Amino acid sequence: AGMLSVRSAVQLGADDSPAPTAAFGHESIFVVMQQHNYVASRKVKTLLEAEGRTAAQLAGEQRMIELQAQVEREREMNAATFERTTGRDVRYGQVIQLRHTITGAFVSVGRQAALLNREGRRVTIDEGAGEAGWFRVMPKLRIHSEGERVRLGDPIVLEHVGTSLRLRTERVVGRLPDGRREVSATLEMAALKLSLYRPFIAPPHGEEDGEESSTSPLYGGAAVRLVYEEMDGYLAAIASDLLPPKDGGSIASVAEMAFKRHTHSETSVAGGGASSAALVASAAHDEASADTMWEVLHQDVTSGRAHEWGGRVWVAHGPSGRALAVLDAEGDDGSDLPLGMIGFAPGDAVAERRGLFELVPMSSSAAGAIKTDNLFRLRHVQTGRWVDFA
Repeated sequence: AGMLSVRSAVQLGADDSPAPTAAFGHESIFVVMQQHNYVASRKVKTLLEAEGRTAAQLAGEQRMIELQAQVEREREMNAATFERTTGRDVRYGQVIQLRHTITGAFVSVGRQAALLNREGRRVTIDEGAGEAGWFRVMPKLRIHSEGERVRLGDPIVLEHVGTSLRLRTERVVGRLPDGRREVSATLEMAALKLSLYRPFIAPPHGEEDGEESSTSPLYGGAAVRLVYEEMDGYLAAIASDLLPPKDGGSIASVAEMAFKRHTHSETSVAGGGASSAALVASAAHDEASADTMWEVLHQDVTSGRAHEWGGRVWVAHGPSGRALAVLDAEGDDGSDLPLGMIGFAPGDAVAERRGLFELVPMSSSAAGAIKTDNLFRLRHVQTGRWVDFA
């Protein structure tokens, strides 16, 4: 058993480690979508094949302009259908598509042979997958039949519509270079299970895709910026020289963290290092900066439910995947403890002692789900210390 994940840009595989990796939210979350319509897209493909030219070469011709307009309308209709059907039951026999949340690309079956199982076909993600991304949800057990509602935990078979091949995880012939099991499409019957990360949350009307309303709940794994109210600045990840780990555990790297006030130019991440952090003044902050993008993850990173007060969390820098941590959680002698960032592994005892925090409200009467515009404090679980800026 293992979580399906996307890595190495496009390759679908299965990570069979006993615990999810810190990159779970970036690799293993997919949106179940309805069967999209690709009539206009198919017309464009037919035209290009007949002419033996590229879309760029035909861009100025009226027929291509008209077809591109049809493709755009088709995309809008597919999106509108998804919004309208969101929340409905998926039933056996229904054709679905799986969209990778981070890349926006669809799981698809190509014409090439699989990398390891040469009798199967390669399974990747492709933004322009089209009909190659259609899969029929079929029951694995005889007690289920077409037309019945698919329940979470049911063993299911994903049958590719175009080839009638089924998705399966290769368990005999080696592994991919990154250590995962290859996912391929074959004639063999293999079962998969869907686990709910969170129900699809449609963005509020009038807001950009993926942008959270200021009054919406703070969901696990959602990308956010953390504002330090007293000093009017954003928490940002910055690069500095790495320090060696203090023990032989699975912590990848540790670095000192200095909470200071910086201009944006002084806090840019060099090569995605993200080994320490600082405050970036709001007036100097570039809204497109990846330095200040964080993910407040549940202790169980496989959960995307709304955060609640008192919940234990990882505060992870999205681009680098490293988490805020107390570097010396064992040596509390009453003095200030240094903060830093670690390469964390969910389920690792050392990482959890150093990197788990609690979300504490400013008001004792606060209860229930946390909103994205709520003020909160961070308390380190192991030591009971509060995160503060000097």
